[in-house]
Amino acid sequence: MLKDLVYYNDPRLRQGCARVRVCDASTAQVAQDLADSVVHHSGAGMSAPQIGHMLRVIVICLAPDVAPDGSAIVCDPKIYINPEIIEKSSETIIYPEGSLSIPGLTEEVERVKKIKVKALDVDGNMFEEEADLWRARVILHEMDYLDGDLFIDKLEPGAQLRIVGALESVDKEFNKTSR
Repeated sequence: MLKDLVYYNDPRLRQGCARVRVCDASTAQVAQDLADSVVHHSGAGMSAPQIGHMLRVIVICLAPDVAPDGSAIVCDPKIYINPEIIEKSSETIIYPEGSLSIPGLTEEVERVKKIKVKALDVDGNMFEEEADLWRARVILHEMDYLDGDLFIDKLEPGAQLRIVGALESVDKEFNKTSR
């Protein structure tokens, strides 16, 4: 089911999320809500706290491969429950990132180029996946939300100061009902 997005400055985005203890119908519903919501909003990925569920669940919609021009390829949503990074490269790469929870803001962020992630699928089966470039970046970006971190936290102090006005605008526009 499509869920409302949680926006910047909502305290839920700064909370750590609980591990999923058992993959049951409730977990499957959170996964379906995430998949429906990320597709509706044309996102590359989404984390459970972005739709108000404080569980360690993310969804990714980028294929493992890239297009010939190096751009990302959109694919069907893939769910990761209790994801953990078990390996990462020392090589880093800088690319722009944005967030459905911080509309209109894109900033350059440095992240590792390759990762190996371990997670559960919706049936509770453990899987491991190697990812690089766009897919690795989106997995890391979404996993940050599970620990209450946002991509803007990775910016240099000068860049963080530069975006204060944009963040205040997002808060005013999208968090009207919470005031």
